[in-house]
Amino acid sequence: MIFSALKDIYSKIYCLSSSTNETLLSVGNSDGKLIIFDIKELMPQKGIVGREKLNKPVLTISAHNDPIYSMASSKEFCITGATGVISVYSAGEDGQVLVWDPRVGREPKIKLKPYTNEQIQRPQFGKYITSVDVENDWLICGGGPQAGIFHLRSLALTTVFEPKETSIHVTKFTRQGFDRGSIVVAGASSQVNVCNISGEITAKILASSSCVYDVHVLEHPNTIAFIGGTGVKTGCMS
Repeated sequence: MIFSALKDIYSKIYCLSSSTNETLLSVGNSDGKLIIFDIKELMPQKGIVGREKLNKPVLTISAHNDPIYSMASSKEFCITGATGVISVYSAGEDGQVLVWDPRVGREPKIKLKPYTNEQIQRPQFGKYITSVDVENDWLICGGGPQAGIFHLRSLALTTVFEPKETSIHVTKFTRQGFDRGSIVVAGASSQVNVCNISGEITAKILASSSCVYDVHVLEHPNTIAFIGGTGVKTGCMS
């Protein structure tokens, strides 16, 4: 079955993110809209095959002035109850990283503008953010600005990552926990850097592509990285 949003939010979709309990799906599009769906409502109905289903989103937010390129979801994304916190993270062409709580309205809880930070700003590449990821109280992002980790409570930039000379397409935490895990950084070159939380490069992987657009890491039972970019091949490293 095909599912989609209402016609007034049709556009190019650049990124998707689901809650950790797989109840909500967030969509980021070329108009800068953040659209949230109830996944249960998107599932096929018994006896209906191959029919397009138009689903009304739970929430539509005009989040950014330009396209949204990347989104992430915190572990608290869909926790319910008085103390629950819903957090959706969006980043895009306008250079902002925004943190949203879909329950409380259409204004972001947190606004970050990495391109204004002197430690990572690179005007020659632009202000856009193409990648964002979150682990507990820590957020990593990159794009035109150099890749860096921000502490979400203080909004302070704590770590800056190589490379300096190329734009960034990939910034990802591995999922072994912030203290034990690694950070993967890649972009407009064939090199994929694996770093520790201090920014030190612990491994360098050369991809077959001259530009890397995405890296997907599987950690169980063994750590395997799949690398995709401008080439026709998908790299697989262990």
